[in-house]
Amino acid sequence: MGTLGALEFRPTRWVVADAADDLERDTTAYLRIAADGRTATRVSDEFSASLADDVLVALYPLATWLAASWWRLLWEPGPRATPPTAWRLNHELRSAGAGYLWPILRIEPEDDDILLTVSPSAADSREPVRFLASFESRHARSHVEQELGGFIDTVCARLEATGHPATELAALWAEVRTERGDAGMAAARRFEARLGYEPDEAIAQVLERFRALEPLAGVAAVEELAAAHQGEGSAQWLEALQDAVESDAFPAKPAPPRVERPAQGTPGARGAELARRVRTAVGLGGAGAVPDQVLADLVGVPVRALASQAPRRPLRAGVAVRDAEGARVVFRRTLDSGRRFEAARLVGDSILEPAQPWLPSTDAQTARQKRQRAFAAEFLAPIGAITGSLRGDFSGDTLEELAHELRVGPMLIAGQLASHGYVDRDGAHSNA
Repeated sequence: MGTLGALEFRPTRWVVADAADDLERDTTAYLRIAADGRTATRVSDEFSASLADDVLVALYPLATWLAASWWRLLWEPGPRATPPTAWRLNHELRSAGAGYLWPILRIEPEDDDILLTVSPSAADSREPVRFLASFESRHARSHVEQELGGFIDTVCARLEATGHPATELAALWAEVRTERGDAGMAAARRFEARLGYEPDEAIAQVLERFRALEPLAGVAAVEELAAAHQGEGSAQWLEALQDAVESDAFPAKPAPPRVERPAQGTPGARGAELARRVRTAVGLGGAGAVPDQVLADLVGVPVRALASQAPRRPLRAGVAVRDAEGARVVFRRTLDSGRRFEAARLVGDSILEPAQPWLPSTDAQTARQKRQRAFAAEFLAPIGAITGSLRGDFSGDTLEELAHELRVGPMLIAGQLASHGYVDRDGAHSNA
């Protein structure tokens, strides 16, 4: 996977097309999309029996989709489970529609970075143009905004040059540019996107409920909570969490070790590297289960807090709170293996975010939550210890035995093996 690499999103040449729609006719061009030197629009063209690095499409529907999806496209994090239709419509290039064959490209925000995922056409595809590329690349958000904005500007200029100055695209893009230029309006649009709303469609009371928490929890924490509380009932879920902080929290005296924080790498790589440093700092080395007492001391809670117990109410987030009243922790997991994982996540976050008053642990796909999960996985079940113990035997029974030994869930072991390429996500052996 590339890291913060170059992105190219542009027409290579305009074409005189025979299209019923004037706007599509006058913006027909060969489109090239490339990232980190790899071409997302690499295609096999059945009509010409040739390979090409660009694809013939009308750019008006694509530019209109980009402008209409702008805030959610660049600020709404992805879900952990299968993406719902509403999310895909705002993040997958094929949603530009209009009957054209678009690259299979997903655009997913990760805080200040944007992750691009390019997939090939299905092996049994009967489409006349088949996309061939398969890769992921990561880019600075500012660079993606500049490149996509420049693309929309190019299409708008083409429309003006061909006699179409007043279009839906021009109006949409002018509105987005106005919002981007107003700091307060841009902040509101970003927050709406994190909650999964279209511009101006969020319920005012919901926005106010989240924004009212910012002085207490911090802006960064509230943004994380917004990403985890999308959908119907978001205000009620947030209220349940606040009630839990007041009445169900364990008092805490966190004691994270002093270690150097990794400065570079993907969220997963940074989290895992920090875990290795923390294991060394607390004398655990690269193997062996983390004792409950060690984990409880790092979080600062009594050992009994890590035991299996049902919370008084369901929650969408756990949280460590540090304020004038002292530190306290709210867990949302029920089983001890889940609580240990949640506690480990909070240890990592307390080191990576030492100045934040609230440390949320959620299922959202933000970069911060990915760092937490990677830290907890490597801290509780180091990949070196896993492969050393399994010695190539990745059967279900063997994974369960090791999970029992390390005091984690079997899914954590399987996830570590998949993340490091030893098995596929479905559990099949990899060639790694």
